[in-house]
Amino acid sequence: MSRRKSAVIAGSAILAMSVLAGYAYGFVFDRLVIPGEASATVRHIKASGLLFRSGILAWTMILVCDVLAAWALYYFLKQVSEGLSLLMAWFRLVYAVMLGGAILNLDAIPVLLNNTMTVTQDTEAQVMLFIQLFQRSWSAALILFGLHLLILGFLAFRSGYIPVIWSVLLTIAGLSYLGVHTAKLLFSQYEVPIESIETVLSVPMAAGEMGLGIWLLIRGRIAL
Repeated sequence: MSRRKSAVIAGSAILAMSVLAGYAYGFVFDRLVIPGEASATVRHIKASGLLFRSGILAWTMILVCDVLAAWALYYFLKQVSEGLSLLMAWFRLVYAVMLGGAILNLDAIPVLLNNTMTVTQDTEAQVMLFIQLFQRSWSAALILFGLHLLILGFLAFRSGYIPVIWSVLLTIAGLSYLGVHTAKLLFSQYEVPIESIETVLSVPMAAGEMGLGIWLLIRGRIAL
């Protein structure tokens, strides 16, 4: 596959994934899931079943975009270092597999609620457990995503044809993902301050890859 084609595929996948993530997590998840409020969360999900399922579909499409991005970025950067490019791609592919496992927890919720005639406290507890498992599984996967971004930033720096600003932002994003989600897994008792730090870092965490995606689409229109 040509570098031009791989740039367009990678850029398109990255930007599509960003939009889908904004919908799946920023809109659907935040609208329906109320932290610490099991009854309210179950009530919202039951009342907006189609919206919840659309969120699951969006997560599945994100997974597909991640696989496409990993494959295309490998082809785009393999001339810089084939070994590192392959490692970078594998980190993202393993992340995608772990994300798929996390999504299964969300997919179990509509099945549980549809098979339950009367919602009890036990049902509500099961729903919240599935949501917590999704969040923790995804958080663990994002550690690998952070490692992927660190290698991607290094390859961008070494390439000579990707502007240095994107390698810097990718490195900052990778370190942010790595630090925040390692802290979430190891120091869950400090959830509130960790989430505050994550909010502060959310802009650089998103800017690096989204900026690279835009650059890839623009640069991909011409032969490299």
